[in-house]
Amino acid sequence: MKPRSKRVRKRVLEAACQLFAERGFHGTHIRDVCKSAGVNIASVCYYFRGKEGLFDAVTSEACQTLARTLKRDATVQKMNPDERLQAEIKSLFERLSGNSEWIARLAARELFDRIEGNHGSVGAGLGDDIAIVEGAIRDLLGPKANRDTIRMHALSVLGQCVFWCLVREKAPKILSKFCEGLPNQRALAEHAVRFSLDAVTRGSKSHLFTSPSAVGGKSNPTLKPSPRQFRKTIYPGIDLQIPARKEGVP
Repeated sequence: MKPRSKRVRKRVLEAACQLFAERGFHGTHIRDVCKSAGVNIASVCYYFRGKEGLFDAVTSEACQTLARTLKRDATVQKMNPDERLQAEIKSLFERLSGNSEWIARLAARELFDRIEGNHGSVGAGLGDDIAIVEGAIRDLLGPKANRDTIRMHALSVLGQCVFWCLVREKAPKILSKFCEGLPNQRALAEHAVRFSLDAVTRGSKSHLFTSPSAVGGKSNPTLKPSPRQFRKTIYPGIDLQIPARKEGVP
């Protein structure tokens, strides 16, 4: 491809990344991409063969950016699980912020923007990250942790990273008052690390996160804790009192 053609293609792709992330697949029109990139519709058809091909190129670009994971760094594999989790969270913040913030928006879009057909997905680019997070959480929780618990913790970590990167760059109106004066990216990453490690540490000490089949190899259902047991698990050392319901008050 000639240098000029590469520049035109890159310009179209950069414009499409921002527009698809901002408006979603259905809300983005080719003419808007062309206007933003300063090209004609024929250029989009020539380089990407239409809207679907352009969207696939956008998700591919997102996945390639996210593919710079810690899994390829041999030193990371020698870290303790809490250090691995901390390093991965900070890495995600770096790759979902700044010039790559559009990837976080595109990932959020995928949650509710249903697209027919076999198209690319930002989620495919997060596969290695999820594997790293799950591995660290599995080691932190211990062998008795069940698969669902590990997965929920991992999704919680991922959700925090995407959420904070989104509101740090551009908070939606509904959250604008709460997001004024948010700390910088590094401070938010540290908060996500502390919050996640605290949740996982508490979970490792709780019977609530133990697999039913982990005791004696039996498949008996886990006993449901009483409200007081649950409160003590979530808030150790704090005796939360629930006022008695008055007679006649629903």
